[in-house]
Amino acid sequence: DHVDDFEPLEGIGRTFEKRLYEAGITTFELLAAATVDQLAEIVHAPAIQGVSYAGWIQQAQELLAAR
Repeated sequence: DHVDDFEPLEGIGRTFEKRLYEAGITTFELLAAATVDQLAEIVHAPAIQGVSYAGWIQQAQELLAAR
């Protein structure tokens, strides 16, 4: 199965990437199709980190458009 590397995306490090993979979000297509609420439920980023889930979705969409 194909798995995309999310770490180059702004705001996604190893820990968040691992949580996304464990939840079955393993490709830019799946990340782009996710909702902000879904990502927040999966990743549980501390509020202090100011994670932009909408930004992750947008970055994934832009990467797909560039393919």
